[in-house]
Amino acid sequence: MAEKQKPVLEIRSGKIKASVWEREKTLQSGQKVIDYSIKVVKSYHDDKTKEWKETDCFFPDELLTLAAIATEVNRLIGLAVTNNM
Repeated sequence: MAEKQKPVLEIRSGKIKASVWEREKTLQSGQKVIDYSIKVVKSYHDDKTKEWKETDCFFPDELLTLAAIATEVNRLIGLAVTNNM
């Protein structure tokens, strides 16, 4: 069984977390570049099962936190791209 790739970066603010994965891909020109994918989730406690779970749905009052996390992820990816050039 293949080992699950871990994110290269995780940023959390309260219950909201963004995870960033990178992968190398080859363009048609043959040039190799790093590509990024981002997953954002919110943790919540399910009172029925007594377990912590994750969702990708957010309430309006969480959108500023979501935007702040997205902005920081964008900034850090930009730094990574600049440093790899």
